[in-house]
This record gives sequence, structure tokens and C-alpha cells, in this order.
Amino acid sequence: MKKFLVIVLGAALLSICLSACSWKPKVTAVPLTAPWTAMNLPVKENAVVWKSEPNEFRAVHKEDKRAILKNYTDALKGQGWQLGDFKESGDRFEVDMKKGADPLRLEVYDFDNTGVVIKTGAAINDNPYGSSNTKTSTDTGNKSADTTAKTGDNPKVEKADFTVTSEELDKEFTKKGAKEADLQKYAGKNIAVTGRVTMLVTEKKDTTQPWVTLYAPGVLAGVSCYFDDSNVEQMKMLKMDKMVKVQGFKDSFIVPEVSPTLDHCVVLEAGN
Repeated sequence: MKKFLVIVLGAALLSICLSACSWKPKVTAVPLTAPWTAMNLPVKENAVVWKSEPNEFRAVHKEDKRAILKNYTDALKGQGWQLGDFKESGDRFEVDMKKGADPLRLEVYDFDNTGVVIKTGAAINDNPYGSSNTKTSTDTGNKSADTTAKTGDNPKVEKADFTVTSEELDKEFTKKGAKEADLQKYAGKNIAVTGRVTMLVTEKKDTTQPWVTLYAPGVLAGVSCYFDDSNVEQMKMLKMDKMVKVQGFKDSFIVPEVSPTLDHCVVLEAGN
């Protein structure tokens, strides 16, 4: 019996060792330094930190992206960072956060299982909330008879499954204690949203499509609507601080307590 127990325990330990050894990141570990040492980041197990600079942190993790995204957002919220805009682009999840006037961007993507990048301050080179590398339209140089149109020319737009204001939709997604199960009704649906334009990015940045953000109260809050290449011209009808109606598709990836994003958007109505 004792011999059998030793064999079983030995086999279990070997299995654990093989499992742990099977993950061999290609990066070189570096010591975790300030300010990241004070953030209680989830890097104690199955993780390798390979960049730790004052405004940029990088690590790889053995777990899948969704688990890592939750672990990091929970850790950062515990340090007082507030969730803002969320989007999924290709293999990458991006979350913008803010603490007071300080911005932070969390990116989770496919790399050695799961890669993580956190940038703060000047390191947020593609920060949509004020980066010099992201061009916004304030209607300069785009004035024409067509840009003052009241209604978008979209004869093939599918009927909306939901019609709401940006404040209503954002409040439902971002309220404290929001549950994924309660928000699943929006998954895979077309949503028409009316709201005031607070951000307008008319040029594609890497894999990020041009987008408009419609107002909702709160830090970095609002409904962000992304336009396909074929519909970017419609954005000429949009103007900062004007009321618009945009329809987009909400995919099946629902993140509670984070402002929602819509894809494949079209302009339904645009004010002067």
C-alpha cells in the first residue's frame, strides 16, 4: 500500500512538473520596480515580467486572456483606478482607466499564451483621450453641403433590436454590480444609440477603426461606435458636441462595469 501511494504521489508530482515546464516564455524576466510594485498586480504565479519602467509594464501569463483581463482590472480597481472605455480589436483587448487626471491603458493580447501591457502618462502613444498621434475631427477642412445632412444614406441598414440613448446604455453596462447575465440580451444585437458627440476620431490607427464616442456621465465613460472602412465617409456628417443617432452591432463579448462599444456602425441621423 505504501509503495502504491509513493507511485501515485510521484506520478502526480511529475504531471505537475511537466505541466509547469511546458510553458516556456521567450522573454527575459526583469525585476518588478516602482510604481508597479505598489499596484498588487497578479504576477506572483505563472507570470514573467519582462519590462518594468516608470510608465510602462509588460508581462506574459500562462492563463487565457479573459481570465488575465479580469485579474488585472480587479487589481487596478483595487488601487483606485476607474474603468473607462473598453474595446476588442483583433486578438487584443484594450481598457482605458483613469485615477483623477492620470490616464492608464491596459492591453491584453496573444503572446506567449497571454501578453499584458500597461502604459501610463506619456507612454500612451495612441491614447484616444488626448494623444498627439490620434487625429480628431473638429470639422476643420471637411465642410461641404453633404456634411450638414440630417439623415445618413443607409438603405440596407438592418432594423435595430434596441433603441436607447447613450446615457441609458452606458448606465446599464457600468452600474456597480452589473452582471454579465443581465447584459446578455444585447449580445449579437443591433443597437441604435442617440447621444452627444464627445470624441471623434476619423483616421484608422493600426488595427483600430475610426470611432465616435457618445456622451455618458462619469470618468472616460460613453458609448464608443467603430466604423468599417466602407462607412468612414459617413463620419463627415458628425460634429463635436452635436446630437447624433448611430447604429452598431454589439458582439457577444460582454464586460460588466465597463462602457460598451459597438462595431460596424452607421450614421442614422446627424444634427447641424
